[in-house]
Amino acid sequence: MEILTGVDNYSSLRRSVVVALLARNKIKFINDKLPAPDEDDEDFVAWIRCNSFVISWILHSVSPTIADSIMHVEDASHIWSELEERFHQKNAPRVFEVKRSMQTLTQGSNDVTSYYT
Repeated sequence: MEILTGVDNYSSLRRSVVVALLARNKIKFINDKLPAPDEDDEDFVAWIRCNSFVISWILHSVSPTIADSIMHVEDASHIWSELEERFHQKNAPRVFEVKRSMQTLTQGSNDVTSYYT
């Protein structure tokens, strides 16, 4: 599996993690749909075990530098949110790039506006 190093490979790493967690029925541990039960709840120990598995898997899927920055977070969903916030590239830069390239399109010696008028 690929190791997360930053913005450049976050998207592919994210997809790999999501698919793996879906296959293992653990996706709820990163999407805030399965909060920790109370400590006296009979499901608490099982939740801790599964949450720890997901945290371990995430820590082994990121670079050592990134792992150091999330090592002490105790909830997999908080780790996932932190990674999303830090590395998910927003669409705004891409939209700007596409609009700019559309404005500079030409057909022969005519720009797009001249060509269609």
